[in-house]
Amino acid sequence: MSGEGKGCCMNLIIGIIGSYVGTFISHLLNIELLGKGYLTNFVFCVVGAVTVLWIWKKLFD
Repeated sequence: MSGEGKGCCMNLIIGIIGSYVGTFISHLLNIELLGKGYLTNFVFCVVGAVTVLWIWKKLFD
């Protein structure tokens, strides 16, 4: 994400929250990428974290 952001700690906290959101959505929709396990969780954690950080930036910057 470009720009100043809210600092390293705040971005880290928001990213962690986003990873939980992404994992929750993948389980809620019962989505499996290349089988169950680590890869699916990792992909949705990254997607969730980036999405929540992007939404945070749009709402509060």
